Amino acid sequence: MQQNIRKMMSARVRRQYWLTLLAFCLGLMSKPMVVTLPFVLFLLDKWPLRQSLRSAMRWKIPMLALAVAGAAAAYLVQSGSGAVREVAQFPLGLRLENTVVSYATYILKMFWPVRLAVFYPYPNHLPAWQVALSTLLLLSVSIVVLRQWRSRTYLAVGWLWYLGTLVPVIGLIQVGAQAHADRYTYLPMVGLSIMVAWGLREILKRKLVIFVAIAVGLACAVLCEAQIQYWRNSETLFTHALHVTSGNYLAHHNLGVALAEEGRFPEAIKQYQAALQIEPNAANVQTDYGNALANSGHIPVAITHYQAALQALPDSPVIHNDLANAFAATPDRTPEAIAEYQIALRLKPDYEEARNNLAEVESHAAEMQYNRGVDLAANSEPAAAIPYFEEALRLKPDYVDAHNNLGVVLASNGRVPEAISHFETALRIDPNSFDAHVNLAIALSRLPGRMPDAIQHFKAALRIKPDPEIQQMLDGLQKPK
Repeated sequence: MQQNIRKMMSARVRRQYWLTLLAFCLGLMSKPMVVTLPFVLFLLDKWPLRQSLRSAMRWKIPMLALAVAGAAAAYLVQSGSGAVREVAQFPLGLRLENTVVSYATYILKMFWPVRLAVFYPYPNHLPAWQVALSTLLLLSVSIVVLRQWRSRTYLAVGWLWYLGTLVPVIGLIQVGAQAHADRYTYLPMVGLSIMVAWGLREILKRKLVIFVAIAVGLACAVLCEAQIQYWRNSETLFTHALHVTSGNYLAHHNLGVALAEEGRFPEAIKQYQAALQIEPNAANVQTDYGNALANSGHIPVAITHYQAALQALPDSPVIHNDLANAFAATPDRTPEAIAEYQIALRLKPDYEEARNNLAEVESHAAEMQYNRGVDLAANSEPAAAIPYFEEALRLKPDYVDAHNNLGVVLASNGRVPEAISHFETALRIDPNSFDAHVNLAIALSRLPGRMPDAIQHFKAALRIKPDPEIQQMLDGLQKPK
């Protein structure tokens, strides 16, 4: 009987273990910070479970392997996206200082959660007193909790939980441009909460602990409500961030984006300028600044900022497209616009916006060339019109009217075979082109042996649109001689 019970218990434990392992895998895929779970479970084995390291280790080996794989995958993904910052940008010494200060800052913000921001910019340097006080705080707490290891193990477990779960995001390997981030503290604060909860239980009477817990909960609710107000929209969020931080180029930039989306371009431009004073080489700021200037009618200045953005990100199809838009809106710079659209499409062949913009600007340029050719032809300069029609067709190969008019001026210059080729191309594009049928018929009628073909095209033209003059020409061709 007891053996059967042990087997049933063993089967249930294995089933629960595999479910836990599955949950860990899902956690790694959704939040890489969960990579520290095996470390946390080791701490829980020590307190409150009081398991020996040997008995706990065999269950943790698969988790440790998954943790290592998850950490490596997260690093490779972040490196591939450019999020991992180089040592030259954030020197190792500065990272170590920021690590110490961040550990202390998170503790302070847990107990005094004010001046919170969506983004904290990375400092160029940290005051020595901040680094010294933060180091003193961390060392002091560490010494105290380790001395209490046997009598108050929960203190060491909570403290190591806090220190350990922050390791992946504390900035030793810097990902992103933030000095620290409040969103990183959800799991680590559980460790500090363990220290506080079990500590208060020891030093306060039960009723007083309940009163303190209620008071803290109400205070947190009030503070939470205040924070929610800053998250109403992007403008309130980043305006608040600028009030509680300094040198925050990202907040200036995102506030500018929010203002630009509302059409408040002069205000947005001021925010972009402030962001560029902090980060002059920020390509995304240069691009959005250029967009705001372009929307305000300052096209030449916008072009300079797009070009500055491309110096930092030469392979950005979006910036090439934006620069092309600015060129397209500038007289006599259409060829440069076309070249930039083509670069954008080389970088991103499925870039539909750039493709549509290119088609539109080419169509407009082709129309301008076509109109110039028409003017020259109308002023008895057919030979001079030929290059303009040809350029129109280079830009827009399916331009039926350009094919037709080029054929006319070529025929008038004795280049009948070339003219026929353009008339035939026009009809392949638009079989119902009345003018192309008529002009092709006239050109064919001049060639020996092509009269039947000419008659057929005259008839096709008359089917499209009855015309007495064309009918007369057809009758003249069909009249017996």
